[in-house]
Amino acid sequence: MSAKNNQISKPALIRLLKLFVFALVVLMIGRTISRSLDDFSDFDLTAAKLNIPVLLIAGVLYTLGLFCFASVWHISLRILGQSPRFLESVASYFISQLGKYVPGKALVVIIRSERVRSERTALAPAVTAVFVETLAMMAVGALLASFIIIVTGIYKTNDVLLWISISLTGLAGIPSIPAVFRNVIRFITVRSTKYDSLGTNITNLTTKNMLPAWCLLCLGWLLLGASMYACIAALPITLFDVPLTLSDCGLVTASVALAMVAGFISLLPGGAGVREYIILSLLASNFGVVVATVSALLLRMTWLVAEMLFGVVFYILMKRSSTNKI
Repeated sequence: MSAKNNQISKPALIRLLKLFVFALVVLMIGRTISRSLDDFSDFDLTAAKLNIPVLLIAGVLYTLGLFCFASVWHISLRILGQSPRFLESVASYFISQLGKYVPGKALVVIIRSERVRSERTALAPAVTAVFVETLAMMAVGALLASFIIIVTGIYKTNDVLLWISISLTGLAGIPSIPAVFRNVIRFITVRSTKYDSLGTNITNLTTKNMLPAWCLLCLGWLLLGASMYACIAALPITLFDVPLTLSDCGLVTASVALAMVAGFISLLPGGAGVREYIILSLLASNFGVVVATVSALLLRMTWLVAEMLFGVVFYILMKRSSTNKI
């Protein structure tokens, strides 16, 4: 048998790689679920004690928030001169969310850019758009959290969190400034003619073009804050030191925004541990340690279930869409 026959064909290699990625994502999600269930068992909290309809609302609100972020991803692609269908952009975004449970977050970039790639969307601009959306998402979230912490006076009792939010705003905000991002991309692409089109299209990344995206991101963060509020409201009232009121919406939204941004920067799978610490630090003084801890765990599980459900739904929709085109 010749050496050529022993070689694995490129399509077969790609299929094997996709299978490996799928198995890795399933493994890490399984570990996240197992760890969350173990944590819940420490509090003797069963589904019968939770307000399930309110939890369903939390899942819907989270999905709507992600839909805003996915729309910004679509806008970013269009700004960079690509022409994906809206379904392709949204579906690739939701499917890629499951990759964040693998350490390093690199799978998010790989899955999203590969899923959206077509004759209308090149790979390099797709990868670039991931960073445009992600940096903008984190910058707006951290800035919104800083604003809430200052306006509501939260910083008076916990000034450390104010400095954390300002630091996170700088870390994500400076690279996301259109002029800064354009110069970085030009520096990367100047040495290769392969990315000439990207270097040209990046000029469209301006403050004016990104303004609608920033507004959508702000709406998305408010929806995520509402989702967290619903998770807290779903807990048994006997756990609370102080009752939950609408005036707590600002505190809850700031908690979610800081927790997600810090968790993302940590590069840990799903921001595990980091998100819970931030939420605990912000909410414990108002609602008690038990409510703060349990709500963080419940948020993790609710969001994971929503991501899995809609990831599967959009995967099926993309499959059907590609089949109908044949």
